[in-house]
Amino acid sequence: MSLSLLAGGVPEFAQGAERITGKAEEVFDDVCAQDWFCPYVQYVYENGIMQGTSETTFSPYATMTRGMVAQILYNQAKETDNIGEMGSETPVFSDVQADQWYFEAVQWAYANGKASGVGNGRFEPERQVTREELAMFLYRDAGQPYIGGELYFSDANQVDGWAKNAILWAVHQKIMSGTDNNHINPLGSALRSEAATMFQRYLTVPTIAYLTSAEESEEEREIRIFGRTVDSCRYPNSQTAEANQTWVRVPVWKLDSNGSKYSSTLDVQIHKELAGSIQQIFQEIYDSGEQFPIYSVGGYNWRGDTSSSEHCLGTALDINPNENYQCKNDGTAIVGKYWKPNEDPYSIPADGIVVKTFEKYGFRWGGTFRNSKDYMHFSYFGT
Repeated sequence: MSLSLLAGGVPEFAQGAERITGKAEEVFDDVCAQDWFCPYVQYVYENGIMQGTSETTFSPYATMTRGMVAQILYNQAKETDNIGEMGSETPVFSDVQADQWYFEAVQWAYANGKASGVGNGRFEPERQVTREELAMFLYRDAGQPYIGGELYFSDANQVDGWAKNAILWAVHQKIMSGTDNNHINPLGSALRSEAATMFQRYLTVPTIAYLTSAEESEEEREIRIFGRTVDSCRYPNSQTAEANQTWVRVPVWKLDSNGSKYSSTLDVQIHKELAGSIQQIFQEIYDSGEQFPIYSVGGYNWRGDTSSSEHCLGTALDINPNENYQCKNDGTAIVGKYWKPNEDPYSIPADGIVVKTFEKYGFRWGGTFRNSKDYMHFSYFGT
């Protein structure tokens, strides 16, 4: 791949590019306004994060090297006055020497924990960077925040152990998305179009906490579930909805025929972006000491293309439906039989651990609805 070079063989972007105005599709012959990557190329180009490979080409399907990524992060740190420590003048890696254009960036990246070598004292700066390596560069740059959960991709077993948290974080933060057929392609080389996308999202998308909370705004909730703000919280069809669901196993207490409590588990299908929160919620309910018994948990349920039910999103749960009925305000049952807290052990008390824990993580209880009551229901968007 050719690079725009200054005298002495130093790539222009290694010097830190100027901010440039102009439409990317008008500057580059290989970028069209209809291309999915056009807005991301526009962002990195006009903000001086990435330049073209020539005056008229961006080469969106060409690849990036490890040295390039280190240099881009270094330039961004200088741009934002967040340089941290300067790297040692003595080479850290045997294949990165002082006369190479990426030397200062690699030394800085290593000194500040932004990057590490590949073993045997080498950095391999001119090797194509893989998608999981690019995720790790950004994850380290972000300070390696806490993350947990599982990867729900067909090729998740190909993710190297050291990269799992980075991939989890990048996917959760909407920085990285899967390729076709539910693959994350961790070992594939990162294309320049993909790198532009990840840099744009990393630098502009609000940070999304791993676990939900009561303090989240409506915008933050929409970004978590849909990856963006939306006009209507609805999926267009069941295929789209189901592609965003996963199964989780949660710990519960149950009652045997003698009324004694025993430990068990239940499986529930839920939106994959809520999986960690749902597991945390049920773990806290289980550990609370109250030992509230749960025999049924219902999650995702497609109810038609025009339905506004949060069960169609996988963002609502129903617990013990018979004893926590949905009803009109006059008590007429719609679904279930009754709600008798402190009388029936399966009915959810308004001041109990179940309601408190769900509310702590930003879920609204249907027992507080105005037009009707739904005592079994807990929903992320509050509907």
